[in-house]
Amino acid sequence: MLRKRQIGESLAAIASALLLSTAYPPINSGMTAFFALVPLLVVLRHANPGRGFFLGWLFGFAFRLVNLSWLLSLKNNGAPFLLVLLGLLALAAYTALYTGLFGYVASSFWYIAQKKELPKPLLFRTGAFVAEPLLWVGAEYLVGCVLTGFPWNPLAATQVNNLALLSSVSLFGAATLSAIILLTNSSLTSLAIRIWYDLFAPRFCQTEEPRQKPSKAPRTIPLTITVILIIITCWHGIDSVRHFDKEAKEGQKIKIALIHPDIPCIFEQNGTGTEDINEALLNLTKIAAMASPDMTIWPETILPGFIPYDRDAAELITQALAETKTPLIAGGVEYIRNEAQNDGILYNSAFYFIPGPTISDVYRKCHLVPFGEYIPLESKFPFLKRLAPQGFSLEAGKEQTIFTINAQTNNFKLKVAPLICFEDVFPYQAREAAQNGANALISLANDSWFDKTCESEQHLAQAVLRAAETQLPVFRSTNRGVSALILPNGRVIQRLGNGNGSGTPGFLIAESAINPSPKTTLYTRYGDSLFSIPAAGLLAGAAIAIATIRRLKRKFRR
Repeated sequence: MLRKRQIGESLAAIASALLLSTAYPPINSGMTAFFALVPLLVVLRHANPGRGFFLGWLFGFAFRLVNLSWLLSLKNNGAPFLLVLLGLLALAAYTALYTGLFGYVASSFWYIAQKKELPKPLLFRTGAFVAEPLLWVGAEYLVGCVLTGFPWNPLAATQVNNLALLSSVSLFGAATLSAIILLTNSSLTSLAIRIWYDLFAPRFCQTEEPRQKPSKAPRTIPLTITVILIIITCWHGIDSVRHFDKEAKEGQKIKIALIHPDIPCIFEQNGTGTEDINEALLNLTKIAAMASPDMTIWPETILPGFIPYDRDAAELITQALAETKTPLIAGGVEYIRNEAQNDGILYNSAFYFIPGPTISDVYRKCHLVPFGEYIPLESKFPFLKRLAPQGFSLEAGKEQTIFTINAQTNNFKLKVAPLICFEDVFPYQAREAAQNGANALISLANDSWFDKTCESEQHLAQAVLRAAETQLPVFRSTNRGVSALILPNGRVIQRLGNGNGSGTPGFLIAESAINPSPKTTLYTRYGDSLFSIPAAGLLAGAAIAIATIRRLKRKFRR
């Protein structure tokens, strides 16, 4: 009997993982997120803490396996399949530890709250109910910052097409919306449990002693409170959407040419050489220049060789600037020589070129991809260099850089902050840019590694969150993937490409209003200090306290 129950609990956790996966691309059924976690929460409320950890971990592991299955496409770009598979399993197992931690603490709270001897059981159960969203948010925060962080696809990312709710992320970041979604799942869980005990348990679970109900509170109160909160959030969100849509139509416009070359992965170019790539870039840039843009943007690592020493790159940039006579931002690998040691340092950089041509400014990517751009512990274990996809490791930049561009359209200075690929996944990067005075974000990416997968759509969702958090427009230029213009309210009004490798090179003339002095959002001002950090502290503190109490109990029993 016990074994059947455990199997049922495990299947419920896996069912939640599969349901939640449908809320993200490629299915993208965002509304599923509001009830997908109910099976998991039901079993957590009836599990002991140790079992709660396992169920939370199992959910996270299954969810990540499905949600990150696009990583397997790396085998199509020269990576050994076994190594890629092991990497996916390791990443899924590691990130699942945080949902396991959530399960451990959440089940502990409910385990205590359902004790018969408690003086005020309703108060304890209310506390457990309120704690669930906070614990989840805390887990999302920890997975996003521990060991360089991997905050890919928080719950909030399921609602990037729901602009009314999306606006809430400007308050306390993506955690705000994640908490609302989890609260809805908790309310439905309470309702489902009460309905089960009221209507079905007497028929199907006949025992000598009647089973105690988990709550004596009216079954509709948690759900009613949640609905009211969602209505208030949507009301505020609709007002915000109208404001930014009006500003986009009536404000000072700027035009930026977003070049989308759609070139195969640089390590598997199928016969596409440097000359062909340069010619394609130049032709697209020439055609886009007919629209008289204020600036042109090329995607991540599109420049050939090492900058500024590569002759092909220098010639390409010279021709592009001569044809367009407008500033150019382009991604490439920068090489800085160390004459004393006869070697150098390599950076994944975004270069700002002005007609001349000269390099006006450089931004060096600060948050690198582990095992993609650098190998952890490489200095201590040199043999690990063999794992680097490009054959070398890059160095991380030290600080955010703001490019100041003299826009011709309305004769004002445009301050843009580049984010290179993986960096738009991290909220703090965009927040830091907004704090430093940026009035627009520039995203340069290359998603050609993951052709014919949903990775590019998931990646776009992260950029949408950054726009809504900072209320700054995002101009996104990708190689393969999705190039797009995202308004400050998170609305994607222009896009090109879908990352399916279908071969759709082109460009976007992204025209958007720019506020020279954008208002600072609450999240930009305070970041995670008002919500996520305290929630993470609650999660970690509760886990330590519970573990300590259990250890002491076992000690005294002896």
